[in-house]
Amino acid sequence: MSNKKLKISVLTPTLNNEKDIKNFINSKVITLSKNLKIDIAIDLRKGSSTFLKWHGELLSEFNSRSLYIPQGFAHGFQTIVDNSIVEYSISEFYYPELASGVRWDDPAFKIAWPECKNRIISKFDKNLVDFKPSL
Repeated sequence: MSNKKLKISVLTPTLNNEKDIKNFINSKVITLSKNLKIDIAIDLRKGSSTFLKWHGELLSEFNSRSLYIPQGFAHGFQTIVDNSIVEYSISEFYYPELASGVRWDDPAFKIAWPECKNRIISKFDKNLVDFKPSL
């Protein structure tokens, strides 16, 4: 396994009102067709018994697993091997202008990401702030 380049992304939509939530939050199925990565789902549904809890799965070209990310969950991933190929199936159109997110290392979630020497984090993800649930 290579620890040279690891990519992390946690995305949730920016929503202006309850109507937006119903219209634009996607559910996803994530599959890895080449190499190895860990995928994380974070429950952001207020009132849920698993609110702010996360679940991780190791996806690889060898275990043929996929991960379903329901509506109301954030999704993050970290590649473990260089040149990984990820496939997404989403339930709605993707609107980049609605994209928002939470920090990959936000203390609210306490995610146990694999250790690495050189994390590559996108400019978008570097500018994200800690999660603060609205009242």
